[in-house]
Amino acid sequence: MITEFYQSSIGKMAHDFLCARVKTLLACGASTKTLIVGYAAPFIEDVRNITGGEVMAVEAAQMPLPYGDVTFDNVVVLHVLEFAPDLPRVMSELQRVLVSDGRLVAITPNRNGIWQWFEHIPWGEGRSFSAAQMRHLLAGAQLAPVGVVTALFAPPLDFSRHEVLRGLARGLESTGNYLLPSCGGVLIAAAQKQRYAGIGVESAARKPYVNLQWAAANGTSLGTT
Repeated sequence: MITEFYQSSIGKMAHDFLCARVKTLLACGASTKTLIVGYAAPFIEDVRNITGGEVMAVEAAQMPLPYGDVTFDNVVVLHVLEFAPDLPRVMSELQRVLVSDGRLVAITPNRNGIWQWFEHIPWGEGRSFSAAQMRHLLAGAQLAPVGVVTALFAPPLDFSRHEVLRGLARGLESTGNYLLPSCGGVLIAAAQKQRYAGIGVESAARKPYVNLQWAAANGTSLGTT
């Protein structure tokens, strides 16, 4: 289950590396409001410390989102888009609750990354996305892409057993976007809300077999694909 993953050494490594990436992408300040959509438990306190503002969380199954229009300065979404049965609807909801010029940070499996090859991790299930597909998806929801980077360059193995291995994992993470920018295990797409009219989007993301243990952990009702 997804909770057990984040309690494992691999999950803790992933959590730390993702937080390091996300902290540079969010609007900050005591008055900011941030919504985390998906499996938020390991990240709520980190996002609160990063932004210095109010943080709320909602499960992926709660669509439409139970918040009014233009409510949040930041929306962080993870373990959601790869399982969503109706991507345009989800993207529309994420855009709706953002304030003008608000930030969306979406974390998804990377089509070119090695993490999608492993079934014992969340990003090994559901759809995978390329950077171009994420930009297209964002643009279709009236969200202007600010940047798409990758993270989790070390393979999903236990690097915690020795300091040398931990150093290796940190080294791969710090240099990955310079040496192999398309090969991280996940995509982190940042986008800003825009006022212009969007276009309809049909995602071209690949749809492999979905393991329901990850989807069920988010409260999402899905069939296999």
